[in-house]
Amino acid sequence: MFSIAFHVFPIFLHLLLLGLWAAPHLEHRVVFPMDRQGFISLWVTVIATSFGTIYFAMTLYVTQKLATYYELCKEQTLTSVHDHLLSWSGTGSAFLNLCKQLRLPASVLGTSTVFLYLCTISVLHVTTPALFSVESFNLSVQSTALTQGFLDWQGSDNNLYEVLSSVNPEDGQAEVSAIGFNITCGYLRGTNVEMKDKYTPEWAGWRNISFGPPLGAYNMIPLGPNIITAGDLNPSIMPADLTLWNSVILYTGNTVIDSYGNTGFPISLVNPTGPNSTITDIQFLQCSKHSVDQHGQVDSKTGKIISSSLQPSILKNHSKWSEYVEQPRSDRNESLMDSGLRLNLLQWAGLIAASQSDFSSVPSTYDVGQGTTSLSWPEIYLMEFLGLDPTSVTTNISLTPGPILHLHEIENALSALVSSLFWIAGHIRPLPLEMKYSSDALYYSGSSVIEPPGLSASSVNLVQIVSAARLNVISVNDGDLYDDKFTSHAVQDKNQ
Repeated sequence: MFSIAFHVFPIFLHLLLLGLWAAPHLEHRVVFPMDRQGFISLWVTVIATSFGTIYFAMTLYVTQKLATYYELCKEQTLTSVHDHLLSWSGTGSAFLNLCKQLRLPASVLGTSTVFLYLCTISVLHVTTPALFSVESFNLSVQSTALTQGFLDWQGSDNNLYEVLSSVNPEDGQAEVSAIGFNITCGYLRGTNVEMKDKYTPEWAGWRNISFGPPLGAYNMIPLGPNIITAGDLNPSIMPADLTLWNSVILYTGNTVIDSYGNTGFPISLVNPTGPNSTITDIQFLQCSKHSVDQHGQVDSKTGKIISSSLQPSILKNHSKWSEYVEQPRSDRNESLMDSGLRLNLLQWAGLIAASQSDFSSVPSTYDVGQGTTSLSWPEIYLMEFLGLDPTSVTTNISLTPGPILHLHEIENALSALVSSLFWIAGHIRPLPLEMKYSSDALYYSGSSVIEPPGLSASSVNLVQIVSAARLNVISVNDGDLYDDKFTSHAVQDKNQ
């Protein structure tokens, strides 16, 4: 009875291991920290070796005693009894007795049976510790991480996205919310109206551009090559029936083409402008913005977004000219921040146009005495983005024509500028005295203190890839050792 139990139990154990392996790999749920791999691996080997040694020693002892009793009770020749009992002394003895059967075949079957049994016990004793191993693998760990409303500096591919409050030394990605600014530009039709009076702005180098209704006329400042500027058409000073809702007007003396090589509607100047009177046409564009909700993954190590993960992407590499069409008003809540003072996404055009009061020290023409002709900071940003270098402002000479601009490059540049403006609004806070005694606080808000926009805080699920160790079973199928390490990676990918 004991002999049967000792021999049936390994079969049952092997079927159990096959079930674990085919589940698939239920033993992989036993996970250990990576720094404990050596310790756990040692004890797995020790326990498996000890179990195999003790168990098969007991099995062999019981089987040997029963076989000896059987041989002594069985009616057979003394030579056969001698060969059988001597074979049970060990595998080597059984092998020598089997060789002797070649000369005197007294008990070939019995000796062969004992030899094969002892060989099987030896194989099981050696391979049992190898059935279990502790292997390393990459484990996805999900945790909650705090985020801030904006990134540490202007976004990726013209986006603003949530950033982790702190970086993590482990590899991982966090799914975060983002917002993109999709800019669409179209050309404006207009004509240059010649002004005869020498005391008019035309005499000082200005140009009067008539767009007709509803825009009316616009006095264009002197313009040099490789310069793009924003028209100061502030909706707040226009009639009630004339508004530039969610749009801004740009113009440049450089040629602007689309992906098909077509120009928009360049307005010919009656009197060329720029150094050597090289600028004969001006391209006017009106550009509108559409906010796009996005999502992407932030690298937990660097805190930066993975550009390829941003969906949907708004970065443009193709464009086609068309006349600007006024965009319909939307009821969508365009509030980006709501802490104290609400900063509305529709204010971007006013920030660009009104910012012309914040001029840099870079002139837009060589003759800086012709009125206010310095470039504003948003204009410099756009020119840097587009690679425009206005060298003529120092020499008043233009030896080569300016580079040809692509419409979608201007749209991408303006999108990046809008991202930067809202980043500044969220990160650069006014000084305390400015907040306390500003005219907005004293005369418009009805409060003695005005609060600047603040960053909203949230949380996201952070998925990190960490190294860990787990128990692994090597199955034995049809008597052959089968190492499933060759297929464990495929099973792991399927499970994860």
